[in-house]
Amino acid sequence: MAIAMSISISKKYNIMKLLTKFTKPILLPHWSQDLFLTFPRIVCGYLLAFNFGADKFAMPWSPADANLGFFEVDFWFLHDVARYGGFLLLLHFS
Repeated sequence: MAIAMSISISKKYNIMKLLTKFTKPILLPHWSQDLFLTFPRIVCGYLLAFNFGADKFAMPWSPADANLGFFEVDFWFLHDVARYGGFLLLLHFS
């Protein structure tokens, strides 16, 4: 029992260390490089929020004909995501 607990803790620590490595922001050597990357981030964020997200997730700017409550997900979205795999395959959708 104690051995299994220590193994799971060490795996959790390794996963957290790996996630921290990938999610830690980096500063580029020159400010112009950061400025150059700002434009695609803003444009892609806008497109994801207003064009992609408005039809699938209920946001204040979602169309009224979507019939979604605030932060509600469209009924077909989970089935669509489950086809791509990941943890949603573990869930059973009717």
